Amino acid sequence: MFFTHKKDLREIQGTVFSAPPTGFDAVTGYRWLGGGIRMVRVIRGEVVIDNVFDANSHGYHCTHEYRPARRSDRTFRFIALGDSFTNCISQTRAWPETLQELLRGRPDHGLDVEAYGMPSDGGGLLNWHAIFTGQILPQFDFDALIIADWGDDLGREFIVCHSTQEAVLLGRWPAADRPRTQEDFERRQAEMQKLYDVADGERIERLVAELKANAAPAPVSPEDYCPKGPPEAWKDMAAAAPADYAFSPEVFIERFGRGRWDMLSEIAAVCEQRGAPIIYSPLPSRQGLLRIRKEGVKLLHQAQAEGISRHFALEYFDGYQAFEGISPEAIVDFYWLKHDGHWAAGGANLYAARLAEWLMGRRFWEWRARRSHGRRGDQFSKKSM
Repeated sequence: MFFTHKKDLREIQGTVFSAPPTGFDAVTGYRWLGGGIRMVRVIRGEVVIDNVFDANSHGYHCTHEYRPARRSDRTFRFIALGDSFTNCISQTRAWPETLQELLRGRPDHGLDVEAYGMPSDGGGLLNWHAIFTGQILPQFDFDALIIADWGDDLGREFIVCHSTQEAVLLGRWPAADRPRTQEDFERRQAEMQKLYDVADGERIERLVAELKANAAPAPVSPEDYCPKGPPEAWKDMAAAAPADYAFSPEVFIERFGRGRWDMLSEIAAVCEQRGAPIIYSPLPSRQGLLRIRKEGVKLLHQAQAEGISRHFALEYFDGYQAFEGISPEAIVDFYWLKHDGHWAAGGANLYAARLAEWLMGRRFWEWRARRSHGRRGDQFSKKSM
């Protein structure tokens, strides 16, 4: 990573942090440590991320502390589960914090909204279930849950991310086999693989300065991110929904397993019992958005999220539709990071703005008024199922 002889600059790629950024957590898998940590990501010799981010004492990327209790009886609190698209460490603020500021900007409710992001960067449903049952329920008041589902989140194994003074280590385990104590983690740390580097700030600054001084960025276009070939070449995040696709618990279980279905069902049941609506929102990949623009298809990811929402009578906000009207060129140039698969600040901020608009146009006020009665609003009524 740090060998920067000029003839090799175009071949440099990797991610480096200025201090160990993560530590093992027996409940959630891991937590982000401290604040003021610099993250630099280099791809094809270009600096695509250079950001200093904060983490609060609960281990989440945010510029402020989280309170277990609501600010007041008038406060309505959202908690968002998700992955790296919700954690947003490439940006100063993650989109849940932006959502909070947007909703607070309405003069008719001032500071009565809180939006806490509690995602698992690199994780998915297994980590969400652990965060929800082991951290949120025992510690935090909440009034609505946002599940921001990107790509393969439902099928990921349980993730643990731990840092030494030299490296960031990653481990993935089935839910039943994950480390659950500090002692167990220490015994199994050797099973983890190096993911990123950790280096002192001066060394990182020298690297960035040399790369920028010798930068020769290559232009990119939507075609650079569109797989070539027939429709079956569009895999994973951009797979189209089959014409005969119909969601059911059996279809979900066949794809992801009974254990994951039970976890999702438990989260839905607990929130229903507490009168807390769930907003289920599939987040788009750049590849998926470009396919929609190119072929006008509905993606399997969207159809599956719709099916989950309909089955459990959840609110449904399609994150793909947040980018309606955005050209393929703008998606590539402004809303996603160059070479990197994550959205840029433009994409995260647009999603937060569209979600805020949608919430105000839905029944946010009704949710607040009915909170004390243990009732919930939903988009897909059970009578229509």
